Amino acid sequence: MNASFYIDESGNTGTNWDDKTQPYFVYGGWLVPDDKKEEAVNYLNDILASIQGSELKAKSFLKGKSGTYRFYKLFEKLVNDFGFLPFFGVTDKKFMISAKLVETFFDCDYNPNVNNYLSQTVELKKALAVCIFQDDEVMQNFSTLIRKGTITVDLMKKINEQLIQIFQDQNQEKVANTLKNLSEKNLSEMIKEFEVLTNNGTRMRHIALTSTMLVELLKNIEFFSAIIKSNVSVYHDNLRNYDDVFNDLRSIFLHKAVPSILGTESKPFLTNFPHIDSLTLLNSKEEILIQAADLLCGFVSRAFQEIASNNKIDDNTVIVFQFLVFLQDKFNEVGIKLWNLYGEYQFQADFLSAIYQNVEVSCVDHLNIIDSEFPFAVNKI
Repeated sequence: MNASFYIDESGNTGTNWDDKTQPYFVYGGWLVPDDKKEEAVNYLNDILASIQGSELKAKSFLKGKSGTYRFYKLFEKLVNDFGFLPFFGVTDKKFMISAKLVETFFDCDYNPNVNNYLSQTVELKKALAVCIFQDDEVMQNFSTLIRKGTITVDLMKKINEQLIQIFQDQNQEKVANTLKNLSEKNLSEMIKEFEVLTNNGTRMRHIALTSTMLVELLKNIEFFSAIIKSNVSVYHDNLRNYDDVFNDLRSIFLHKAVPSILGTESKPFLTNFPHIDSLTLLNSKEEILIQAADLLCGFVSRAFQEIASNNKIDDNTVIVFQFLVFLQDKFNEVGIKLWNLYGEYQFQADFLSAIYQNVEVSCVDHLNIIDSEFPFAVNKI
């Protein structure tokens, strides 16, 4: 059985990861069995005709008190009757600033005080990022590098000093010590990586979250397709000025050769995706299945913004997310992630508390992770 994967997004602000009006980037869509596609399209077109709009858009579809009920019924129909599977990721964009800080300042290519142990331990990097996350000043300073693709060495020195203080304030002296005595050359090389990736700021989309998240999505589609022995055609909403990004992804990953599995057990990486036949950009106004992906992303984004505002989410939203958790657990048993949350530990705990409102959810002790794991990342002198 072959399938098609239709992708859209919500909250894409390019390299402005500190946009407080759109704090989350939701990226993904529906994996659609090809033998159910025609029937599903007819169903969606009937819905479109009933609302008398030119296309299905989350902003209007979810509007009003009945909006989440409309989505719940649509979700139920697509999953149960047509065999659609939701694949998506939810990214707290502000947290990605702190994660990028960790990847930059604890990269052994630029920081001689650490080794490559950090590249193998996702949870340690995440724990370090949690330490940084609440310091708005260092986050704002570093976000300049993400937005512009370059900053002065003086500002990089200031960021380094701020990081040392952050870890010292949290009694993480071993971490702080690895950031001391970084040379101007070390810091300049960190900046240079951003300048090369962005071609001195002219190709900022190359450090936007889109390409990283798309690779993660396609990796999970590949794992699933390999298990059920199907081929997948991917259809993506036509993002303006991203042609070179998509061309790069095609040339790197869309090959029929058997892939190597790299990375770690908790975060594997595939060298290519042989079960993905193509990646095609389409105008969402002309493709109702991409519009269905927009509804999914918009629904998820709206729910997470409600949770972040400490608002109680309604019963329809709770039902959908409890089913998503059920699906996630079921597919995790065979190593497939249908969806994922990218943010601090509290972000995930708040989500679970919102959908299981009578269950107490504990939060991971990030400092304990650092205490136990970071010594392995320090170079012995």
